[in-house]
Amino acid sequence: STEPNSVDLAVSDVNRLLGTSLSGDEIVSILSPFNFSIEATGLPERVTLTPPRDRTDLTIKQDWIEEIGRIYGYANIPEQELAEKFSSKPQNALKEAQYKAIDTLVAFGFYEVYNRSLVETGTVKLANALNAKAGYLREELSRNLRERAMRNLAYTDKPKLFEIGKVFVGISDDKVEERLRFAGIVAARKIKEKNKEPHFLETKGYLETVFEVLGVSNVTWQSSEDAETVATICINENPIGEIGVDWWELDFDLLVSGINGAVDYRKPSKYPRIDRDIAFFVPADVTVAHARGLIEEELPSEVIELELFDVFQTPGEEKKSFAFRLVMQSDTETLSDEFANAVIDKIAERLESEGYEIR
Repeated sequence: STEPNSVDLAVSDVNRLLGTSLSGDEIVSILSPFNFSIEATGLPERVTLTPPRDRTDLTIKQDWIEEIGRIYGYANIPEQELAEKFSSKPQNALKEAQYKAIDTLVAFGFYEVYNRSLVETGTVKLANALNAKAGYLREELSRNLRERAMRNLAYTDKPKLFEIGKVFVGISDDKVEERLRFAGIVAARKIKEKNKEPHFLETKGYLETVFEVLGVSNVTWQSSEDAETVATICINENPIGEIGVDWWELDFDLLVSGINGAVDYRKPSKYPRIDRDIAFFVPADVTVAHARGLIEEELPSEVIELELFDVFQTPGEEKKSFAFRLVMQSDTETLSDEFANAVIDKIAERLESEGYEIR
């Protein structure tokens, strides 16, 4: 077997890493009761240490310093502030909003896609194009997204796709103007005239849910006279994009600017929480915001979270399903199942009074 390695250990290194002020004699005293070979000829600055054959974990100086700290007792090492201050990484609101939007749509069965930035027509032309069909930078996401959706109709009746990516809208001061866009599509083989309204309301419902999750406020929908566009979406009366029967495309930078960044903090409760779900059918034209408002009117203060986690509509049906999760918790007592059931019963009674069907 190989001989164990000896380590020449500086006393200053021990104190620097452990945050102690041990002397060389104290280090020798700490290690002496154990089967270590100690050469103290370099004291008070240094000491040479050799472990027994069965201590294969002691090979470098950091191993020995950790062993000294363990035997000395971590509780005996005084607390000290770090010499270097570390600042927390600033939050990237744009990235956070992207992740939330992606997670929300994926939960509804959407697929995220990445289309090419080089297209056949556009505003910004390349000086050295690869070919005639890739001579421009894209200025919108919807066109390529629809083409991708149409190809997916070979595999599914209603492909739901979205993309968050850059578009190139012009040139200013010899620089290409870039914008981050957010587009989605809820495609179908053919949308009959009588089905256009429910299809639009489904598309709008997905987008409303994204707005709700992001915390976007002051959103308005202004009717459009464009044949392909149903409405212009505005935040604080400023247009941020358009929505059609089965698609939308928004300026994501402007969307994020409408997020209400206020955060409410509350002291954590020491009492357990209770989760309850409620699902119900509504007419196809009922929005998530309207249904949520009805529920909120019946909530006691013990409900600390209300989250929409499912929207479902069978193609051709004139109704759809919403499912909400309620989280209840008290700061003063443990809530009972009877209390939670009473809350759900009260909400169900209110929804049924509106003509909605509890699932």
